[in-house]
Amino acid sequence: PTETSTALTADYSLPFDNAGKFAAGYALELNKIDADFRGGARDPITGNSTVDPTRTNRFIYQDHLHALYATYGRPWGKFGFLAGLRFEDTAIDTHQVTVKLTDKNSYARLYPSLHLSYSLTEASQLQLNYSHRIHRPESDDLNPFPEYQDPYNLRAGNPHLVPEDTHSIETGYQYKHANTTYLATAYYRQTYHAFTTITRYIDRVTLLTTHENLATNRSGGLELAATRDLGRDLTVNVSANGFY
Repeated sequence: PTETSTALTADYSLPFDNAGKFAAGYALELNKIDADFRGGARDPITGNSTVDPTRTNRFIYQDHLHALYATYGRPWGKFGFLAGLRFEDTAIDTHQVTVKLTDKNSYARLYPSLHLSYSLTEASQLQLNYSHRIHRPESDDLNPFPEYQDPYNLRAGNPHLVPEDTHSIETGYQYKHANTTYLATAYYRQTYHAFTTITRYIDRVTLLTTHENLATNRSGGLELAATRDLGRDLTVNVSANGFY
């Protein structure tokens, strides 16, 4: 595939006398992927190659992303505060050249974040964080060209997929001693519009598998981590995670 990307960013930062800081910015991203998939087979007797039309296709993906974002943070004695808000407007155009199919998809979202901290002592700190994250589908996930996995099963992308949205809440305790940092974090996450594998009969013997935004996932757990600096050039990280 041929990939081209263009990015433009503009940032503004304003510090305050009370150790507070305000930052804002704008970002533009333009991406284009021109994927020319070619499938074929070689005749074992003649050695000639033939094109496999069930695997050969051309797919063009383009997106335009505009983002505005701002953050503000400051300490109040033992308390720390950092809040952010990001607005994104995304437009996606896909063109399945082989089957002459074009699609458009667009969405606008707000992504807030909040980070709070409280210093119990010089070595220990409590933390509480909230964030809203997304997981965008890859270009291959949007390609609607149906490809045979075997004589009875087809697989195709879905050009109408939208990103998965995850709301995450984390609370943690951090303790520093000498060159070692210990962190215990309890978390809860909920995902909306999660990618779901859907398989349907398109005739009496053939199944088509694709993805849709149907699932909601919930998870929670406890993560324990320790980091130790062993000189200037070596750091050791150990972590364990239990979740449901």
